[in-house]
Amino acid sequence: MKRTFVIAAMLCLLVANEVTAEFFLAIFVGNMTFADAFALSFGSVHLDSFIKSSAVRAIPFTIFVISLFYLKTRSKADRGFLWIMLGLISTFLFSAYWGMQHAFFTDARASSTGALVLFFAPFWTGVFYAVAFLLYSAIIHAIRADLPQSSKNKNHENN
Repeated sequence: MKRTFVIAAMLCLLVANEVTAEFFLAIFVGNMTFADAFALSFGSVHLDSFIKSSAVRAIPFTIFVISLFYLKTRSKADRGFLWIMLGLISTFLFSAYWGMQHAFFTDARASSTGALVLFFAPFWTGVFYAVAFLLYSAIIHAIRADLPQSSKNKNHENN
């Protein structure tokens, strides 16, 4: 199970980036053909620049992978929480990069501070995920700690 989540996190890290967002913007907003959008988006991408840019983008995914090892159980609730959070992390990052570049494909004016999204979107996504994970862990721990006590109380009432 951990391997599946790690592979899914790596795939999301590869897909949820500014280059992929630019590609889909070129197709859906810029009305470009697939070949033109691919040439525009991926034409100047090199492996070394992609790896360097993904260092910051990896913050929330790294926190996600680390959190896999802190879960004490592998209940359906734990797995569901992790899959939902992985989807939310990827969606939030992709939508942030989409919003940052949307003005380039419309008549709208681009913001001079739009590039700050490249750093702050992954940073705040990581912070929000860490907080959500801590809250989830605290709530689940409280619920699980409460369950055996309530079942013991029911046994005492029946006797």
